Amino acid sequence: DESRGGFHVDLAAGSMAEAQGASGDDTPFVYSGYVSYLAPVGNGIQVDAGKLPTPLGAEVIQAGGTYFVTIGNVFGLQPVVSTGVVASTQITDEIGFLFGVVNDVYSDTMVAQAQDKAYYGQFQYSGDMFNLNVGGIIGQDAAACAAGQSAGCQTSVVDVVLSADPTENLSVWANFDWVHSGGQGTDNHGDAMGISVAGRLGISETMGVASRVEYVWAEDSLVDNTTAGTDDSEVVSLTTTLDKTLAEGLVAKLELRWDTQ
Repeated sequence: DESRGGFHVDLAAGSMAEAQGASGDDTPFVYSGYVSYLAPVGNGIQVDAGKLPTPLGAEVIQAGGTYFVTIGNVFGLQPVVSTGVVASTQITDEIGFLFGVVNDVYSDTMVAQAQDKAYYGQFQYSGDMFNLNVGGIIGQDAAACAAGQSAGCQTSVVDVVLSADPTENLSVWANFDWVHSGGQGTDNHGDAMGISVAGRLGISETMGVASRVEYVWAEDSLVDNTTAGTDDSEVVSLTTTLDKTLAEGLVAKLELRWDTQ
């Protein structure tokens, strides 16, 4: 009640930051940055405005937020960051909802002149036995539209994440995504689906081993609109990672990954 306003900034550097828009490996990159206000309505409604990380998916680009060194293929079906406004609230201790309006589904345009926006929402359940997030985003996507022909072009992403801690030293999650792109003036159109299942087993207090199995399928018309008659895309991936905590805040990881198409 005494401090309802605040802000948050995430800075990144290195190859992951370059993939998200940084100009080089040595250039610091603002991954996210937003201001917040907790409105005194019901149990409280938090409003965040700025460059926001997506609530969709089980993985994040921050090295400390995932079991693995590399990001999975299903992550590639999801938005990463978006510029806009999001409101979230907890109905009960277990159930929460989140709604947002952002510039684009995938492209973080920062400043957008177009009146068409993207809209997303998410249902969140946190229980004693498991956690469930069901969400999605729908709206314009400049990357999927032919130049100057964005009218009626829409992309939607449906995302489901189920996580659980069956035992004290075992954590597991499953992530499913369905992407659909289409509409008038659409360059890339079609569907893509992916599922990722992962878990980490604690071997000791300072060491653990994690594995991830993934399958991603995409229609040729969504992946490559320049080559007619080619096959749909399929990717299978298997990742195994050994982690060792060397000191507080310092973790070493050794990873073996296999991908095939």
